[in-house]
Amino acid sequence: MANVVNKATSEYRKSVNTPDYPAAEWLIDPDVSALAAVPQKYWKVSEGKVVEMSAAEKTAVDAAATTAQKATVPVTLQLRSPNGLVWDVSVTDLGVLATAKAV
Repeated sequence: MANVVNKATSEYRKSVNTPDYPAAEWLIDPDVSALAAVPQKYWKVSEGKVVEMSAAEKTAVDAAATTAQKATVPVTLQLRSPNGLVWDVSVTDLGVLATAKAV
């Protein structure tokens, strides 16, 4: 069993069956000990090694994640209960917000 990193995506997989991961696409048992304190989203493969991204690359990764989060469109519902309450419910990938008001 080995750990592998995809050369194109920098995906890290632990304790895998090595024959399932061709060396043309994966680094087999790369040394990632120097990256212990670096979040995996900031790893990249460069010249056959796994290295930490530059500050500019990290900023680009964070900006893309922020843009993707803002692109989420909430679903809003209005529900009426038999007891006369109107519930406004908004659902996003971040959770549910519900407010009630009497009519």
